Amino acid sequence: MPQQGGDAVIEGKLKGLRARFLLVAVVVCLIAGAAAIWFVDPRAVARGGAWLSILYWFLMVLPAILVAAWLFDHYVLLRVERLADASTRIASGQHDQELAEGRDDEIGLIARAFNAMSRRVAEDMRNLERRVEARNEELQRAKEQLEESTRKLMESIHYARMIQSSILARRQDFYALVPGHSVLWLPRDIVGGDFYTLYHDDTGGFLLAVADCTGHGVPGAVMTMAAKAVLDRAVAVCGLEDPAAILSELHRDLRALLQTRYAKDGDNGLDMALVYVSADRAKLLFAGARLPLWVVHADGSVVIHKGDRQSIGYNRSRGDLHFTNHEVTRRAGERYLLFTDGILDQNGGEHGFALGQARLKTALVEGRSLPTSQIAPALATVLKKYQGGSPQRDDITLLAFGFE
Repeated sequence: MPQQGGDAVIEGKLKGLRARFLLVAVVVCLIAGAAAIWFVDPRAVARGGAWLSILYWFLMVLPAILVAAWLFDHYVLLRVERLADASTRIASGQHDQELAEGRDDEIGLIARAFNAMSRRVAEDMRNLERRVEARNEELQRAKEQLEESTRKLMESIHYARMIQSSILARRQDFYALVPGHSVLWLPRDIVGGDFYTLYHDDTGGFLLAVADCTGHGVPGAVMTMAAKAVLDRAVAVCGLEDPAAILSELHRDLRALLQTRYAKDGDNGLDMALVYVSADRAKLLFAGARLPLWVVHADGSVVIHKGDRQSIGYNRSRGDLHFTNHEVTRRAGERYLLFTDGILDQNGGEHGFALGQARLKTALVEGRSLPTSQIAPALATVLKKYQGGSPQRDDITLLAFGFE
């Protein structure tokens, strides 16, 4: 309401200004006419004809026009131009603008109102800048704290990766027992729920294990540490030569370990594939909990030995699970693959479908001439190309080995 009242006052003042301008113009015209009549003889003008009449009226009106134009320019246009120029500078960000208020008339009233507005805008902008500066300082402090927290978190995760790497099979053991091998280990989040390991005995036989635990990232990594400790105990109890018995023992021990008062908040366990290779390398004994063993023959054909359709350690599973051993007689030129389901489930391609068994078989057939040490790197290239810009969905582990 006060703003509307102020606008009405200014509008009334401007109307008065226009009325007075017209009054001044009329008075000037009358004065010019009177002067023309005083100094010019009308009879002489009448005897001069039309051209002298036109000159007479021109001389009478011209001074009025000039005076009116000067008055309008000096008292209105010039001051309004200054007002418009100051408004433009305010709009461009130059908020400290002051107009000469001059005469106590309508334009002077507008100039005073403009100056009050300019001072208020300048003060508001200074307050706003102070608040923005304070907020920016707060945001900068929060950003620095977040960066420091992120740095510490990433350092912890990378340290956790180093710890998790300690449960994986050592390279020197792999090269001593299986010179022809290659490994693909790709946790989705730096650390993850997949791991692979190797056990060997004094006779020269060895046991390979690939496991996919519940969870990703740090929770999955913690689960792998617990699973590896329980697996070590199961191997010590059962020995290396009976993978099915090891899986059964692992299930009972891990299920007992995870039976806590927090078990109702989640159900955890793992899938696993175990392969025992005899000292003479003549046969392999495989047992799996949902994970398979793939055998790639020299001619490129692939035989899949499926694991049992039951997982390890989950509360929903029975406590007395039994697993099956599958004996595989080794043939020349064969390669063997153990892997978690992360590689098959990875989506990509033109339609975003999972990689699947068919595409993996095709890649293995196309790479059958490669040495075993190059199988995992070659499959990593195939997987990356197929994945494209799609994010990695799951932890990926693949272990290829052979006896060239």
